[in-house]
Amino acid sequence: MTKLKRKTILLDFDGTLLRQVTYPPQTEALWGSVEISCKIPHGALAAVPIDRLGKTDYGVASELAASQGSWLDAGWWDLYAVLFENQCPLNLVEEVRPGVVPLLAWLSITGGVDLRLATGNHQPVAELKAHRSGLSPWLDLQHSGYGATDDRRDALRMALEDTGDVIYVCDTARDVAAAHVLGIEALALVTEEQTAEQLAEADHVAANVQGLRGVLAAWMEK
Repeated sequence: MTKLKRKTILLDFDGTLLRQVTYPPQTEALWGSVEISCKIPHGALAAVPIDRLGKTDYGVASELAASQGSWLDAGWWDLYAVLFENQCPLNLVEEVRPGVVPLLAWLSITGGVDLRLATGNHQPVAELKAHRSGLSPWLDLQHSGYGATDDRRDALRMALEDTGDVIYVCDTARDVAAAHVLGIEALALVTEEQTAEQLAEADHVAANVQGLRGVLAAWMEK
């Protein structure tokens, strides 16, 4: 008998579940790991202009390295994870976007849906943030998608295994574009970084977390 696949909600992390699109301790670890990996003098990357919105950690790190005529070595992944673990506070609850915990709790109680991350974060970094923010109990981290390449779509592809209907809750125009290339419905959240106009290509745009709940309730009824 064919197994009935469940509806799946893919969730971006930074800017969607968490308040900040770029988390300072993570930025410090990312920049520091590139400096060490590429033997770049400390502080040399500070003035490098990088548009990080909707990009993966690996993509940003690669751009930083290339700006200095260098490249990431094989040890960069582990180095970045260790630096972030050392700099990340033990409690990230205050970093969670207001309204997200009630939203995830409601989705969990409603049942019938899987909740997975689809994030540009390096997997150990994302998992640590999920645990320390208190969000991990609601998330299927094992089947989530992470930033293992410089292509945002690969994180989405990783999270699509054994899914039924899928919607991606995200917060940047790059996220929306990546979802649409793969034929995934996109629900974009307006944030301090991206306006409704910038997110207009999304299938749905929510002004706040309460708006996300309304769209997701209708989507689950389809």
